[in-house]
Amino acid sequence: ERNMSQYILCLLVLTTIIFFRRQSLNLAAAISMGSDQEEFTNNVAYDFVGLMPLLVFLHKKPTLQFMALIYIMVFILLGMKRGAILVGIICVLYFLYQSYRSANRKMRKRIVALTVVALVGFAYFAIDFMASSDYFQYRLETTMEGNSSGRDFIYSTLYEHILSRDSIGTIIFGEGINHTVVIAGKYAHNDWLELGINMGLLGVLVYIIYFLTLGINTFNARKHDQTIFASLVLCLVIMFSSTLFSMSYNSLSMGITMALGYSLAHRHNYSS
Repeated sequence: ERNMSQYILCLLVLTTIIFFRRQSLNLAAAISMGSDQEEFTNNVAYDFVGLMPLLVFLHKKPTLQFMALIYIMVFILLGMKRGAILVGIICVLYFLYQSYRSANRKMRKRIVALTVVALVGFAYFAIDFMASSDYFQYRLETTMEGNSSGRDFIYSTLYEHILSRDSIGTIIFGEGINHTVVIAGKYAHNDWLELGINMGLLGVLVYIIYFLTLGINTFNARKHDQTIFASLVLCLVIMFSSTLFSMSYNSLSMGITMALGYSLAHRHNYSS
């Protein structure tokens, strides 16, 4: 566990570099097309969300832990990905709850103070950012108006296709990889629809078993180590939430895979 704090700091630096690299590529692409756009959505925001399960391993250094939390949330907001922001908020709320719950009586006052500072500091940044970013305001307004970036059309098209299938083979085994692109012109942006089309009921069943297994491991971890339990809960929240609007099964970040590997190994070693 001692080494995990070193890994999280390294990954914070690397993810930050990747974030700005992606921003520069987006800017170069806009310039090449003659656009004057300077703000963009950045998918690396999801990688910052994926670092949250590692934050719990900094529990012996709460000040550093909360500084890293604010840093991660700032970059999630800068990425302007609605899904990443929503999942990030859920993870922050659980993280704050778990930090207070697992702290001893002496440490709880410090956790409360750090929580207040973190929330006030991030709120100040978020308000200032929203006021100064025209693109973020546009994203917020379109979200309030129900704009889902074409997902409504994609979902309805794929759902209707699933209901219209009459071949037992395609119902059970699906129609092959990337077949959602053939039907709707784009990927499903929903794991369950993607698997239902491409891999049929069998693929959906395997995915359900996958999450049930992770859920059982997470539930059992609560008995012996709250840090491991919290890390697995955050992994489960991030991974399952991402199934609703992204491709969770083929885009796990380094942070999540590292947290899963360590936490599951720790739990099974304890059990044995």
